[in-house]
Amino acid sequence: MSNINRVGASCGSAIGGIVFLLVGLGMLGFGGWSYLNTRSQMESWGNVPGEIVDFSHYSDSEGGSSTVPVVQFTTEDGQSVTAEPYQERNTTVDVDGYRVGDEVEVFYNPDNPRDMFINDFMHVWFVPTLMGGMGTLFGGIGAIWALSVLVGAVMLRRPAMVPQPVMTGPPTIKI
Repeated sequence: MSNINRVGASCGSAIGGIVFLLVGLGMLGFGGWSYLNTRSQMESWGNVPGEIVDFSHYSDSEGGSSTVPVVQFTTEDGQSVTAEPYQERNTTVDVDGYRVGDEVEVFYNPDNPRDMFINDFMHVWFVPTLMGGMGTLFGGIGAIWALSVLVGAVMLRRPAMVPQPVMTGPPTIKI
């Protein structure tokens, strides 16, 4: 294979690395946005203790089902609220480990206290951690892949070293 063909093949291979890098950067960006959004909510929303008082059971048209904790808490201004985490967002949470009567830490939107979430790792930090980790992994693999292919292509394009003439005798000096 000639150097020109090898350089072309190497540059084509770099596209895979660039795709990995871009996917990784997208995941990292989403993870960062999710982290900042969650931090913003935790800093600006009310934070009170709550209690799990029941569980709601839902089923969908595809035969799947989900169970969601029902949390009762009192807002900082004294309003009693009973709600499901993420109810206002049409998403559910995993109930493993929760029992009726468990105390939980609740963050709620002061403008709409039913828009609330339970403060635990899986519900708060799972998505930012997963996306940040996967983004770092994909981005790192993509960067190393693309750079190694491109550096290899540049090395193939470098001209071969030209041999220098060898002296056969002592230098002559002209006066």
